[in-house]
Amino acid sequence: MTQDRPDPSPTSPRGQGLWALMTPARWVEVGRILVTGTVALLFQQGLVPVIWLWLAVAVGLYPLVRTGLQDLVRRRRIGTEVFVTVATLVAVFGGEAVAGAILMVIILIAEFIAALNTDRARASPATSSDRFRKPPCCGRPAETASSPSAN
Repeated sequence: MTQDRPDPSPTSPRGQGLWALMTPARWVEVGRILVTGTVALLFQQGLVPVIWLWLAVAVGLYPLVRTGLQDLVRRRRIGTEVFVTVATLVAVFGGEAVAGAILMVIILIAEFIAALNTDRARASPATSSDRFRKPPCCGRPAETASSPSAN
């Protein structure tokens, strides 16, 4: 007997909030953060060689480099992605590979949270306007057509 997983709908807990915003691309970002952070920790403990750390940094830097170069070429704008890329590369090639990896992981987490909050804010007016009515003055809840009158 197989169990069907319920579809995420607006009435189910998985259909609302953060779960609704976790797209496959977001899960890739989470994986990238976890891999880079884990390899940095393992390298610090002496369990993996430095080449693994460099590969993890390359995997983590990829979205930052891509976005930074796109902004630089298309918009002629230097964003934080360029600065983080430069800082990470200077740290890695300057002999502080763990510090560079940790810096990059922190920035990846911050960008992930910022993107998630932006999408959450964009989605909130559509979902909240369907569920709530604007209350009348004086802070009393609005009456609906189905509620009895207080006469």
